[in-house]
Amino acid sequence: MHWSVPIGTVRGVSFRLSYLVLVFVAAIAVQCHISLSSGLLAGVIMTCSLIAFQAGQLAVARDRVFYRGPVLLWPGGSFLLTRPVYQSAELASSIALAGLLTTSLLTGTAAVLICAELPSFPTELLVPFAVPVGLLTAQSDPWVTALISMFYVNWSLLILNLIPIPPFAASAFTTGGFRGEIDGDLTEAVSLRVGFLLAGLVLVLSVVLNLVFLTAIFATVLLMLMHDHRRYVEAHVVREIQQQYEAYRRRNNEEDSFQFGSFGSEYPASFRSSHSDREEELSQPGVSSAMATPMPQRSSEEELDRILQKIHTSGKAALSPEELETLQRLSSRLRDRRR
Repeated sequence: MHWSVPIGTVRGVSFRLSYLVLVFVAAIAVQCHISLSSGLLAGVIMTCSLIAFQAGQLAVARDRVFYRGPVLLWPGGSFLLTRPVYQSAELASSIALAGLLTTSLLTGTAAVLICAELPSFPTELLVPFAVPVGLLTAQSDPWVTALISMFYVNWSLLILNLIPIPPFAASAFTTGGFRGEIDGDLTEAVSLRVGFLLAGLVLVLSVVLNLVFLTAIFATVLLMLMHDHRRYVEAHVVREIQQQYEAYRRRNNEEDSFQFGSFGSEYPASFRSSHSDREEELSQPGVSSAMATPMPQRSSEEELDRILQKIHTSGKAALSPEELETLQRLSSRLRDRRR
């Protein structure tokens, strides 16, 4: 969020543009020795291509997906800062496919227009991630330069998003298939591990081949995967605490049902009246809190509910030191009661 700027809202979803886009455009402009106006044109083309990529996905998503946060546009496509809620794995795959088809359409359109302007299609454009420096500097017509930039950006964007690791679009196909076979929590763990492995291999390969664009992209991908891994760990901790909390509540409800449920009528009247008297006695203002029901009491339950909701909404990093201490204390006490 701190490395991006808001650029607008489409269908109720806010868009933010990563500063990495500006850095990439500036790097390409310096490498190709093009003018400031040509560099700005390349920046506009990249931004519009990224918006078109995400707009294609939004056209399929419509009202069937709840986006809980903004969409970050970066040189590798779009990145959802807060994971959306999909109705099914098939819908997630369809949305990813829509983005790929939109980028394919833009790539094909640029290729046709280039063929109309030049005697033959430049084969060096088919090499993704390698900036066509000679081709760009040799053009005097701004229109042809714009078409070459359009093809290069969308062709590279298409190839990148065919890589089946987060945050690229093709990851929806692999994780969607896994969810049908194995547990969703395990799916995410496997996806992150495969992502780290493939991103690391591509990063090493791009450094060896001196592909600056690809090196920067996958260095950013590794940072994103680290962010996803931290979010996964936090979510796993929250789920564990929630399970402990629910187990505690179920056990208490079962105990209450056994003591005062269907067997309650079989207890002697003297026992039931003495228990009622005991409840009235504990409710008196002068009674010591040590005589009340042990932890977690209602205030502790409400505090735990509030902290868990805050983690779900804003992440564990949003907790204050006091809330972290409270979460750890309540979690430990719940674990002790399960033993």
